[in-house]
Amino acid sequence: MLSILVLGATGYIGGALVSRMKQDIPELQITALVRNAEHAKALEEIGITVELGDADDLGKVVDLVSKADVTINAALSGSIPLAQAILTGQRIHSDTGRRSVLLHLSRTAHSLHHEEPRFLQLQTTVYDDENLEWLAMLVDENSNSALVDRQIMEGSQSCPIFAFIIAPTTVFGNVQRSIPRLSHGLLDLVNCAITERYVVFPGGGGNAGNGIHLQSLVSLLMDVFQLAISSAPWPPEHTQFLFASGCAFFWNQVAEIVGRVLHSRGLLNSAQIYSCSPNLYPQLK
Repeated sequence: MLSILVLGATGYIGGALVSRMKQDIPELQITALVRNAEHAKALEEIGITVELGDADDLGKVVDLVSKADVTINAALSGSIPLAQAILTGQRIHSDTGRRSVLLHLSRTAHSLHHEEPRFLQLQTTVYDDENLEWLAMLVDENSNSALVDRQIMEGSQSCPIFAFIIAPTTVFGNVQRSIPRLSHGLLDLVNCAITERYVVFPGGGGNAGNGIHLQSLVSLLMDVFQLAISSAPWPPEHTQFLFASGCAFFWNQVAEIVGRVLHSRGLLNSAQIYSCSPNLYPQLK
């Protein structure tokens, strides 16, 4: 039986994924590294083995990864030390002659905005997730997530690691589980609105965003997982990079909905929304 390690099993995406995995394939042996005892109990109730600890404990990460056939990293996607620890553990595991698989959740898709966001017509770049060489050239020195992606790409070339990098755009949708989490992108907008008592959005708001529903993303991850553990031959490139997107939206439309909902609940002074300089509220970029 395959052994599976999940980092970030109590997070928004990781939590939804492990719930689906146990629902669809109950016999899976899943271990999760968790630092919160209360959250650990919730995972144990659905049949997941818990190792108490923190992803910052790199020695523990190396040890756990070295014992797992499949590692799913849904935590700290921008942590270079964590990525290095995962790759080290996978190299140790691959020395046993067993296939070593990595599914890495990346936030790189959130930072691929090279045009001025206030003008929709300038956003003309087409991103090709089948061209790994081109993707590697996109790495921004200020984007740790992209640097991690590149490390995984390079690491899988020097060692027989079968790696999938899944880069979702804005993720939305409720989590049907005991450890509630919210979409990061929308949560930033809501938190900023509650703090300021009015809704602000960067630029003119006419820039299109790409989104994917949480359950659609989980379905994609399950498909990738099934492919990774199948007997299918390894592709010429050991790393497969996948953008995950399901719909398009405009941020000013999202801001209008947030404004109406929060105002109706008495959390804002009015439902009016305001455009701001992208530099004024860096947390919304």
